[in-house]
Amino acid sequence: MSLSIAAFLSFALVALLFAVAALVEVKAARRVAHTVLSPRLRWVAYTLGLGVYCSSWTFYGAVGSVVREGWNYLPIYLAPVLVLTFAPKLLQRLGDAVEEEKAATISDFIASRFGHDPGMARLVTLTALSAIVPYVALQLRSIGIAIALMSGRAVAGPVMVASAVVLGLFAILFGARRYDVAGRTEGMLFSIALESIIKLAALVVVAIVAVAVVIHAPDARVAQGLKVLEGQFRPSLISIDFGVIMLISALAFVVLPRQFFMGFCPPIF
Repeated sequence: MSLSIAAFLSFALVALLFAVAALVEVKAARRVAHTVLSPRLRWVAYTLGLGVYCSSWTFYGAVGSVVREGWNYLPIYLAPVLVLTFAPKLLQRLGDAVEEEKAATISDFIASRFGHDPGMARLVTLTALSAIVPYVALQLRSIGIAIALMSGRAVAGPVMVASAVVLGLFAILFGARRYDVAGRTEGMLFSIALESIIKLAALVVVAIVAVAVVIHAPDARVAQGLKVLEGQFRPSLISIDFGVIMLISALAFVVLPRQFFMGFCPPIF
């Protein structure tokens, strides 16, 4: 794939996300959201919006984790499923508390539980920022690597810079711009829901291609791959790391800043 085609597809996706967010916000601003955006559609969008848990690095890190770490790959994705399945009342109580406090971030919410202490809010913000900066850098790196691989050109650095600018602009237009009202905009919710659909479609396509490759692969290669998986997923290899990663992933599904924002902050409209 040429660099021009890869760039065009990337900008087309970004333009689509911007268009969806802008359209939904315009409809809501005209007070016709209740006729255009039905409660069922909002429910679907909210459910898909929780897919923000899986970032762009998922497409690269997940496969490598299976090969390198075996069982330790599983709890990263199993933990959120267990939280949603077995702790709905806890999530409901947390959501009610966030709505009561009108908190827009996890730092706002934690500070509110300590008498709206600004010092506590600053501490939580700095802690979250120290973890988010390298995490965002990892996501930008994955975008840069993807474009470089598709185009066959050494453009990872410029793509990372351009991606940071575009994502920052999106956050300003559909997030920080509404600083005076605590909550999540419908435009951002629906654009992230659309992104989740694209992620699911991409994963399904990759899965179909993988199955097709395995079906048509020589028997020797299939046997070699099965031997690797068998070695990585022996019951004896389940260690305390499995439980620790499970606990961290369950907590991350609730307290990661982006997850907290999408999952618990009340919508503006």
